[in-house]
Amino acid sequence: MANKTSPRLHELIQALNPAEKRYFKIFAEKQQSKRIEDYLELYDLLAGQEEYDEEALIQALGSKPAILKQLSLLKNRLYVLLLKALASYHQQHSIEAELSEQLHHAELLYDKGLYDHSIKLLGSTRKVAERHQCHHILLRIILLEKRLMERNHYERSKGSAIEQLHRREMRILEQLHIESDLWSKKSQIFLHLFQKGRLRNPELARQMEPEIQALLVQAEEAGSSFKSRYLALHMQGAFYFALAEYEKTREVLEKSLHLLDKHPALANADPARMSAVLLNLAYVSAKLMDFKAFDHYQARSKKLAASTQIKLMGDLQFHIFIHSSSLELSVSNLYGDLERGRQILEELEKKLPSCAESLSEVRKASFYHGISTMYFLMGELSLALKWNNLLLNEIHIDQAEDQYCFAQMFHMVLHVEKENWEVLPTVLRSLERYLNLRDRKYAFETAFIRLIKQLLRTSSDPVGRRGHMQEFSELIASLEGKGVESSALEYFDFHAWAKSRISEVPMAELLQQKRLEPMN
Repeated sequence: MANKTSPRLHELIQALNPAEKRYFKIFAEKQQSKRIEDYLELYDLLAGQEEYDEEALIQALGSKPAILKQLSLLKNRLYVLLLKALASYHQQHSIEAELSEQLHHAELLYDKGLYDHSIKLLGSTRKVAERHQCHHILLRIILLEKRLMERNHYERSKGSAIEQLHRREMRILEQLHIESDLWSKKSQIFLHLFQKGRLRNPELARQMEPEIQALLVQAEEAGSSFKSRYLALHMQGAFYFALAEYEKTREVLEKSLHLLDKHPALANADPARMSAVLLNLAYVSAKLMDFKAFDHYQARSKKLAASTQIKLMGDLQFHIFIHSSSLELSVSNLYGDLERGRQILEELEKKLPSCAESLSEVRKASFYHGISTMYFLMGELSLALKWNNLLLNEIHIDQAEDQYCFAQMFHMVLHVEKENWEVLPTVLRSLERYLNLRDRKYAFETAFIRLIKQLLRTSSDPVGRRGHMQEFSELIASLEGKGVESSALEYFDFHAWAKSRISEVPMAELLQQKRLEPMN
């Protein structure tokens, strides 16, 4: 904050939701400070700037030389005041924040020599922390309990009390150790999913599965906490999802939902968990063509987003909007729902530009690909190409390797549809280089490259092209349902595309028929 041109204060102010902004004004006015009016004036000016503009700020403060002279200092103090207001506001919504304050009070009582007061407050704080399984808070409580035992050379302590405290500490450390192992393995799986894509290497999958099973057993044998049980299921679900084993994924997600429903107080401590489980259940239900379940979980997710508690949490509201939009776009593309697709595109056109900077590379790539696919299904090839180019030009390869790879393939699909045969050789060479460098010579990619080469050789022969498409269609049909290879079809339904080219029926119509098949 020493540099007065830093945008950090502006970024913090712009990140506040309306409820937080109202609370800050009330909180600030209660502060005993002679300069509170200066803070509020600076706050209002920055809150009114969509983009940070230091020169405009200085110009607006031109009649206040006292503020300009100490602008850097005032910005620093306003930043701290905002953080204090946020901590005060969110304390009522966070059990850990409330427990931290109680523990701080117990430490103050200890420092004042009011040991009995401190012990009594610690006892009530520990009961709440144990009920909510706040292990880090419980460790801090134990540290203060140790100090209380040591204060007069243990003259009020008993050997049994010391041993009991030790056993309690070891149980907490064991739970934290299990949670740490589970978090690490879960994060490794998600890192692979986000950066590399699905687990298409059978050997890697075989190596990971025993480790995952061992951690699940460890969590169960230790009488695991809510958090470790949730992490264990989250890790297992991520593993099956990475293999495109949707029946197993749904089974694990349903266990996760049961766990969250069984422990509402603990689940409410992080509502994003419930949101993620519901949205993922909706997605895998759609993949399994269970649309009754899809509607049920989607409805629960929307109800969660509309609840009073969630409205107070701007970040979570953003999280639910992003994941829900991504889910609905994916499902609309999956089954050619052009009407819902148009509605989603209208919503994204309004909101995506303002939130694009807050999206990860993977999520942004997912949106670009989903939008491009929907325009393709609508027959608007130029718009589909525009969004596909955004993905290829803006997203770093190492941040979303799988999506980048399939975006290159979809790029060729678009040029085939537009019959831009002169462009395809260059794009094909680029893809082949990419696959060689990344060691991605899987069965599907090999078949796709062969198809493009065949189409180029028969670019002026419609009958020949149809024959190559038929061959490609049959090969893809043989890959569907084969785990590591069928996961290649998650990004775009190449099989439906091939059948569309063969039958000359719009791909969206074929996808709509696919959704109706189980109902016949």
